[in-house]
Amino acid sequence: MKSYHTMNADEIAALAGLTAGQFETVLEQCCNAVLSGQSLANTAGLGEEQIDTIYANGYQAYRDGRWQQAFEHFATLVLIAPAERLHHQALASVLQQMEQYREALLFWMYASSLEAGDPVAVFRMGECLKALGEAEEAVEAFSLALELSCESCHDAVREASRACLDSMH
Repeated sequence: MKSYHTMNADEIAALAGLTAGQFETVLEQCCNAVLSGQSLANTAGLGEEQIDTIYANGYQAYRDGRWQQAFEHFATLVLIAPAERLHHQALASVLQQMEQYREALLFWMYASSLEAGDPVAVFRMGECLKALGEAEEAVEAFSLALELSCESCHDAVREASRACLDSMH
């Protein structure tokens, strides 16, 4: 799979099922929405029910191991409702499953920034860093996840963080 940040406009349009002209129109609407401070979901005419449906379809695709379909649903959600932490977590999860660790790391970092103190996002960042061969940074992430999980009673994250730290020492 080609990384999203190396795709040109025509490839992105094709991924979204749009013609080049449609893509330009959507891009212009998105830019206008951002400049005016509007939600892209509102600009696209999507309500909470439609957003929930997109998430549910993405979640089902994820559970079924249909990574590309899950990616398309969750990437759409991140674009139209970027302030929702859950959307970033979902996209990061599917990217991690697709072994796109660098990209997944970016979305885990953003999800973490939307809710400081979330040990799950920090733990997943550690997994991505470990997969990328960044052992020192992975240890830091697992250590922080362990600390945060103790503060917030996330038993599963605490145990997983300890196990990862033990395996890396």
